[in-house]
Amino acid sequence: MKIVVGYEGSKACQKALKVAMTYAKAFQATVLVVNSQVGGEYSPKEKIIAAQEQLSFAEALLAKNRVACETHLLVRGNMPGEDLVEFADERKADLIVIGLKHVSRLGKLVFGSNAAYVVLNARTPVLTLK
Repeated sequence: MKIVVGYEGSKACQKALKVAMTYAKAFQATVLVVNSQVGGEYSPKEKIIAAQEQLSFAEALLAKNRVACETHLLVRGNMPGEDLVEFADERKADLIVIGLKHVSRLGKLVFGSNAAYVVLNARTPVLTLK
């Protein structure tokens, strides 16, 4: 079993990672922790370094709890929601786990919602947490 987790270090993502870890233990699954950089290869170096640090934190937490994991930094230039759906399809994931951050209605209207994209477009079951 493969569980994909969208992770960028926020409290909501930390909660998603912990729930994925619980599921992984119960089902002897591998957790695939993903961070997506919108700017692709043009992402600022600082953002890439921060993303790598966040992924290292997630990897260490899962290793400490004896959960098999892989980390993936995606720099394809897609929106994070698109990257998660595409990555889950490529890896034939069984579940996607994402944390929801509170965004105002205006923010969702202007910027869209990565979580909404994942929920509406994923062929894989999606577990959302807030």
